[in-house]
Amino acid sequence: MLRLPGRRGLPRGCNGARAPGGLARRRRRLSDRDFPLTAETLRTSQPRAVSFVHGDVDPAEAFILRELGMNALLMLPLQVGGRPWGLVELYEMRLRQFTEDDVAIAQFLTAQAERQLDVVGAGSTPVLQPPVYEPPPDDATR
Repeated sequence: MLRLPGRRGLPRGCNGARAPGGLARRRRRLSDRDFPLTAETLRTSQPRAVSFVHGDVDPAEAFILRELGMNALLMLPLQVGGRPWGLVELYEMRLRQFTEDDVAIAQFLTAQAERQLDVVGAGSTPVLQPPVYEPPPDDATR
């Protein structure tokens, strides 16, 4: 199972009626199948952008963007010890696409955070080290 950050939990006041798969009603842990672009970002270690400028937005991502009042999202993989650990997510209220410069700056800042997490992880005992996302086998995501 994929533990997703707070944005994946439904916003306050949302009853889940429009949630993809009725997520709020089921009160279950979300899996990588609920948010395929998030899983792809973690699996491939490549940034992914979502924007309403593009007509074909993943329904799960579109739901979250609408509920948050946002129009674009940039997801960047966060690696600790060379393995997927989580995501850095940047949101935009304006209707726009993230540029190559936006992605480059975000990747630079993400790399700084990764270095700091590596330093913290190196000084920690295995019990205190942050958990690492374990992607499912490629055939299980299709």
